[in-house]
Amino acid sequence: MEKSSSIRRYSITVSGMVQGVGYRYFARDNARLNSICGWVANSANGDVELEIQGDESSIENFLKILKAGPQSSNVEKIIKKEIDIVSNDNSFKIRH
Repeated sequence: MEKSSSIRRYSITVSGMVQGVGYRYFARDNARLNSICGWVANSANGDVELEIQGDESSIENFLKILKAGPQSSNVEKIIKKEIDIVSNDNSFKIRH
């Protein structure tokens, strides 16, 4: 059983060619495959914003996947900031 101290939550900003290329769906599908909870949404400025929560190794793996992105995307930069854990978060959703 995992210790709760290994669970982290991050606010993520992904910049580049990440809107109109299926990035949110790519993020959602891969988050679910990696046991990551949280959400993903497009930002008005063309970035994609996420809040992700999970154990540190799953998050690091997921961030590598986000950096690669779907085939038609071009990720230029990912900014990661640790935030407070949301205790009742148990799914990953696309916000519109």
